[in-house]
Amino acid sequence: MARAACAAPARSYEVLRLCAETLLSLRRFADAIEILAALHKLVPRDHPIVVNLVYACMRGGRADLAVHFAKTGLLVDPSDGQRRLHLIGTCLAAGRFDEALEYATAWLSAPAPGDLASLRTVCETFNAYGIYGAALKLCRMLRVHGVADPRQRSLEAVLLVRTGEREAGLEMIGEALRLAPDEPAVLLMHCDLLIACGKTSEAADRLQALVGRFPDDAAYRTALVLALNTAGRKDEAAAVAAGLVATEETRADKLPLVLGILCESVDLDLLPQAQAFFDALDRARAETLNSSFLWVLAWCDDIATTIRCRQLHRRWGESIEAVAPAALPPATPPASPAIALRRPLRLGLLSSDLRNHSVGRFVEPLLRNHDRDRLRIHVYSPFTGPADEIEAFFAQCVDAYARVDRLDMPSLAQRIRGDAVDILIDLNGFTQFSRLPIVAWRVAPIQAEWLGYPFTTGLAAMDYLVADRFLRPESEELLGEKALELDGAWVAFAPAIKDPIPSEPPSVASGHVTFGTLNNVYKYGRACFAHWAAALKAVPGSRFRVVRPEVSRPRVRANIIRAFAAEGVAGDRIEFLDNHAAGIPYWSCYDAIDISLDTWPLTGGTTTVDSIDRGVPVVSRFGPAVHQRISYAILAHCAVPELAVRSLEEYAALAAALAQDRERLAACRRDLQRRIRRSALCDHDGFVRSFERAMEAVARRHGIA
Repeated sequence: MARAACAAPARSYEVLRLCAETLLSLRRFADAIEILAALHKLVPRDHPIVVNLVYACMRGGRADLAVHFAKTGLLVDPSDGQRRLHLIGTCLAAGRFDEALEYATAWLSAPAPGDLASLRTVCETFNAYGIYGAALKLCRMLRVHGVADPRQRSLEAVLLVRTGEREAGLEMIGEALRLAPDEPAVLLMHCDLLIACGKTSEAADRLQALVGRFPDDAAYRTALVLALNTAGRKDEAAAVAAGLVATEETRADKLPLVLGILCESVDLDLLPQAQAFFDALDRARAETLNSSFLWVLAWCDDIATTIRCRQLHRRWGESIEAVAPAALPPATPPASPAIALRRPLRLGLLSSDLRNHSVGRFVEPLLRNHDRDRLRIHVYSPFTGPADEIEAFFAQCVDAYARVDRLDMPSLAQRIRGDAVDILIDLNGFTQFSRLPIVAWRVAPIQAEWLGYPFTTGLAAMDYLVADRFLRPESEELLGEKALELDGAWVAFAPAIKDPIPSEPPSVASGHVTFGTLNNVYKYGRACFAHWAAALKAVPGSRFRVVRPEVSRPRVRANIIRAFAAEGVAGDRIEFLDNHAAGIPYWSCYDAIDISLDTWPLTGGTTTVDSIDRGVPVVSRFGPAVHQRISYAILAHCAVPELAVRSLEEYAALAAALAQDRERLAACRRDLQRRIRRSALCDHDGFVRSFERAMEAVARRHGIA
């Protein structure tokens, strides 16, 4: 059909154009390219045709051809700013960053008066691609031309802060304020930069003053929530967030942040029910959704909400892919298959948590015991804090350990690809310091997620999630990636507890059973309280102990008591302990708990293994999705799968049965630690060999080994 259309006379222009648009809508990019190229020859000055042709080439995997046509489009009228802008954007999308910068620099060297708005867009485009150094260079060149624009100054201030020049960035935003002292966008950016530079109290004070001047402006109130929360004034932040949600004034781009602060304060009465909760997130800007993903899993307690959550992740992923290059230049020298050179596989670990962190505890056996004749490990850490002894030790265990927190996206991509990594594994997911968007740049032939985040990443370029037979989801529709299944446990546990375990459960001395949790408060959704309350009601006289630093906040304690009351459990049965303030070692807190009650639907991980290792049984529920199966996988590997059940009713019945069986509780104190330390979770050598086999198998599958 395409060739026949191309043979049509010039008067069939409209037919050809409609045909091309139809082919684009059907994603038949190869056919669309053929027709659009013919149209381009017929009407070379028609720039919309060039735009569609470049789009078809990019979507059809023909990045070099896209750049070629963008260049021919510019040759028709080299002075046209929109054509120049299109060529620069095409070069960026094709991963030809140096070429894009060359065109942009040439343009900025001698711009026409009417080009300044387009040149601002060039700077913003480089920033959107994470090419901060180049964007800053272009901003400075634009300023040389005397552009006194607060928006431009604000962007330059952001770039200065991102590239480590904090004081210069604050000085630049000050210039923007002098140009536009009452411009809301500049005022908000000033406060955002104060927060980024660690001056959170000053930002909060300024925003409180702005809220006082403009009490009806939701943008200032939303920014105040962030400033107060970052400054550690979390109850104040939650109070302002509550007012925003109550009046439905929250800006859509900040909604995930506001909902997250309310979740972390356990403000369940202020949060909508599940369907409305996801409806609200659907209104948020896609690129802001990642700020919600860690806690939103606590709302995914059935198939429908889990699938909806996966869709939210994919929407975020698409927003990231929209500004990721469609193609990157090949690594130099080209990576050869490992089998051709009989070399070890090169494994990259992208993680900020290979230090004194729970993730570090689980990865330590791999780093300490891997066979360097099979795996060469490169670590890329985006952590910004000071190094600790564990990080220093890990750096000695691997072939290369690099801090990459100062690298922009192209530099990070160049670093990973320059190391010719065969498999890149991200261990952060949607947690602090994450550089997950680099996965969209396809920096390694094989890319996988492991350990740090128990759900899909939403990125089409993320090939696998490392799992095992217990952790993997029951249905593929619950996970975007393929499950890369190890033949043993998907993690290894490095026990940190050496103190002797008390021989008797605390109920012997207290006369009542104490349930408890040490799980993070962001997991405390409505479904979680329903499970905890069911267990408490099944065991008259029992107590529930919440051990978390957050319970030092009056608002959090009051909200937890209110949530239990809504489920029919009186507040006098709830105990709180901030073990940090009390100076009590984390693992000792389990000694005052008879039975740990797991969170649902986002189950425990570190808390589950530590509870078992301290001799305290964990009552857990499991479901079909990964985030609902973490504790189940741990318990199954420890040979106590009976502690994980399928339903709320079974959860309460199991808690009651354990509470009434004092001999079994005492036996747990004697036996559980032995079970976990003899399980696959603590078989470090077996885990490492299983991990190595899985990496080699997936490499062979992709033709690398």
